[in-house]
Amino acid sequence: MRYRVILCVALVYLTSCKEEIPRRSFENPTFIAKGVFVTNEGNFQWGNASVTYYDFADSVANATDLFAQKNNRPLGDICQSMYIYNGKAYLVLNNSSKIEVADAGSFVSLATISGLGSPRYFLPVSSYKAYVTDLYANSVQVVDLQQNKVVKQIPLRGWTEELLLYQGRVYVTNLRTNYLYLINPQTDVLEDSILMGMPSASLAIDKNNQLWALCSQVLTQSASSKLVCLSTDGKSINKTIDLGTDAGKILRSSPSGEYLYYIKTHVYRIGISDNTAPANPFIYKSGSQNFYSLGVEPISGAVFVSDAADYIQRGKVSCYSSNGVFQYMFNSGIIPGNFWFN
Repeated sequence: MRYRVILCVALVYLTSCKEEIPRRSFENPTFIAKGVFVTNEGNFQWGNASVTYYDFADSVANATDLFAQKNNRPLGDICQSMYIYNGKAYLVLNNSSKIEVADAGSFVSLATISGLGSPRYFLPVSSYKAYVTDLYANSVQVVDLQQNKVVKQIPLRGWTEELLLYQGRVYVTNLRTNYLYLINPQTDVLEDSILMGMPSASLAIDKNNQLWALCSQVLTQSASSKLVCLSTDGKSINKTIDLGTDAGKILRSSPSGEYLYYIKTHVYRIGISDNTAPANPFIYKSGSQNFYSLGVEPISGAVFVSDAADYIQRGKVSCYSSNGVFQYMFNSGIIPGNFWFN
């Protein structure tokens, strides 16, 4: 869930009359050479979260809710993120307080993980265990992947956000404290923290195996932002780059690990050897585009940017080459927020 201004009922009514996006049947994406899943948050408390799949092979997007299409029931309220692991798609539903588990090839439901507060991101840390961050729980949830249930909590104060397994530790960002946290995935114990100077939101690894964090005061207006590069031991700060204000909370790396991408109205790219923020955008938004999230295809380096439009009508996703040249655009669901490349 994002904090957004609630638009008037009249606008909702008018935009609901827009032409429907053409539908396409969904077949086994795990057996297709290449494609991308887009998780669409949907509108808060409307229960209209969805998942779009775009097939690189035939250049067609399925803008139907894949989950509802296969299971004859809605996915839920606010699809925050998605993770595919061992042939299963884990769909994190923030405001529905659950994770839907589906077969990644057919999207047929396999299980529902309940007992969550307001889950954000999911990360497998072993073949039998995963961690889930949360907006309100003041803890990271530990999920048994065989039983599909929460089995314990790791106390961790604040709004925990993205997390990453790095050098044998799970690094956890937090939007309400100035620390980046380190959990031992063997013992499920919070072992250490790094003072970042402001809340951390998103993580990426570069070609030198260094961990980067996008830090931002995203819960305040005109939020100050910075990039922090950790030393190779992952326990101290190597350098900090001031990004100015409002650099969002999404950080992604190129396949080579030479560049990092973030959104600050437009999309910016910064080299890992740079010491100052880029002066000009890498990808300019145009007209009424509302750049909301981004993903980088892990082989070609193509950059996918979502356009949330007015947060009411269905959004769009634009693909740009690794050089920033526009390639194509496709329709998605309402508020396209995260990407998973197949």
